[in-house]
Amino acid sequence: MDYAVYALVVVLGTICFPLMLKPYLHSLQLGGYQEKSIFTSKRFLPAFTVTAAISLVFFVIYLVFIPVSDKRAWGVAISVLFFLCVAAEIFSINRFKAKKPLVYTKRVKRLLTINTVTVFCVYLLSAALCDVNSVEGYYLIALPFAVQFLAPFIFALTALIVRPFEEANKKRYYKKVSKVFGDNKSLIKIAITGSYGKTSVKNYLASMLSKKYSVLMTKESYNTPLGMAYMTKEYKGQDVFIVEMGARHTGDVEFLMKLIKPDHAILTGITKQHLETFKCIENIIDEKYKVFNVNGVKVAASGCRYIKKQADVLYAGFESDDFCSLESVDARADGSDFIMRLDSHTLVLKTRLLGRHNLQNLALAAAMAYKLGVDIGDIEEAIENMQSVPHRLQLIKSGKINIIDDTFNGNPEGMKAALEVLNSSSGRKVVVTPGLVELGDEECRQNFLLGERIGMAADIAILIGAKRASIIKDGLVEAGMKPECIFVFEKLSTAQENFASILKSGDTLLMLNDLPDNY
Repeated sequence: MDYAVYALVVVLGTICFPLMLKPYLHSLQLGGYQEKSIFTSKRFLPAFTVTAAISLVFFVIYLVFIPVSDKRAWGVAISVLFFLCVAAEIFSINRFKAKKPLVYTKRVKRLLTINTVTVFCVYLLSAALCDVNSVEGYYLIALPFAVQFLAPFIFALTALIVRPFEEANKKRYYKKVSKVFGDNKSLIKIAITGSYGKTSVKNYLASMLSKKYSVLMTKESYNTPLGMAYMTKEYKGQDVFIVEMGARHTGDVEFLMKLIKPDHAILTGITKQHLETFKCIENIIDEKYKVFNVNGVKVAASGCRYIKKQADVLYAGFESDDFCSLESVDARADGSDFIMRLDSHTLVLKTRLLGRHNLQNLALAAAMAYKLGVDIGDIEEAIENMQSVPHRLQLIKSGKINIIDDTFNGNPEGMKAALEVLNSSSGRKVVVTPGLVELGDEECRQNFLLGERIGMAADIAILIGAKRASIIKDGLVEAGMKPECIFVFEKLSTAQENFASILKSGDTLLMLNDLPDNY
């Protein structure tokens, strides 16, 4: 093999390597840039199996031709065939349609650049150590096989090595967040946290406050410190900043509170969400309650077993002594009629929002908006015109089928509420769900209970993913659902391809939770 041929190998190998990293990079991003997420993702094994098989097959071919005298020609042929196979695999990788696509952030681009440069240097170093024009040149043919085989491990190692730099870079972003929001005394800052309902309450509150103030709120589910860093670009001198605060680990809410320094706070509810990372419900309660380290208005949901009454907190919900109480509720498949008693005001209201729990979300927002000076008439108008938040009990008409999109619902309490909405629907009731995750030791029991609840509310169950399907199925059967009414598919896309043969005109389809691709 001469230098020209090896140069082609280097170019092809360097180009192919970063393209092969996409499934591992995607898993890393979905896993919060924790290196172990590369290997725990369900995408790891299929991707690595194909890569390993290609590399090992060509390594065997390489070994077979070692005794052959004319190694140069065979080396070129083996290299061309290998990279054709790699190209086919890359094409297959890019055909995969992720639910939450890989976002090419600056961090992702840095990782790709570092890995590309690393592999390029490995190829150059190998050429420097071996005489490419001699018989040793043939041995270099095996290098791309090894590089592709070790791709996820090389990638994980480089991610680990550059982690200190990335952590330092994050601190730079945090300083900017602190400067723009935390140290801003003229900005009214409202923190919202809880195990469920955060995004809905945030959107409802923004609609009400916008009647009096210019409002900035965190986008979609941007509820992490880096999400706050993104929001600094959106700040243009607004009066109010509504901050959704997510938490998967002890210290998450506390860190966000120190970063933003909010004036007011809302606690939407507490349940055993993310129990796998919090370890116990007591840790979840302690972390969520840190949102009340404010000097202004504090509002919390009543009726939650994990939220204890405090004298300095205003409560909103279905209890008669709540600051914002709800009564005479008529919850239907197309919305609700209800009475809201807010302080000394009584409002007879109508909303297109689905579910009793959404009414409590409205009450939480109304209590805060009222205390911040929004006129009661404006609150009433906002509620009457409120639109559902996408993917949160969003009613969609699709031909002759009603779809209730609740795909952003991933906790036991929220799913229970969604099934109550389904129960009020007419026609056959169909549920599509992959079940619940990140509940630690509670996961099996909660998925069994979910199966029981679905079995009591629905006529047909479509389960996604074999890992949790068997447990949910046991619950369905226990509740009396016939096995022929239970369908199991490995992927949501496969289930959707079979909707035509399962669904009928007049059905109501509840899409319950939609896990990211790493589960």
